[in-house]
Amino acid sequence: MLIEIIFDFLFIINNIQLTWQAIDVFQIFFLIISIVFLGLLIWTIILFVREKKKDPLSRRYLPRLLGFLFALLLSVIGMTFSLQWHIWF
Repeated sequence: MLIEIIFDFLFIINNIQLTWQAIDVFQIFFLIISIVFLGLLIWTIILFVREKKKDPLSRRYLPRLLGFLFALLLSVIGMTFSLQWHIWF
């Protein structure tokens, strides 16, 4: 279902001529999204370091590590779209 929505969106974008103003709006949108996830990434690193200092033998840091990887993935995707989406489409 989600993949169909994404393909429909990409089909619509490919069939219309975008102005430079529309391209700027998309770049700013994806840049803001990537900044938000980079902030989440930094906060996750801070929490991870605090947890590790309190109890080095604890296994409770695993969810924070997974959150770190997820935030890293989303921030990289957001930055990639903000910088190169107009080249791809």
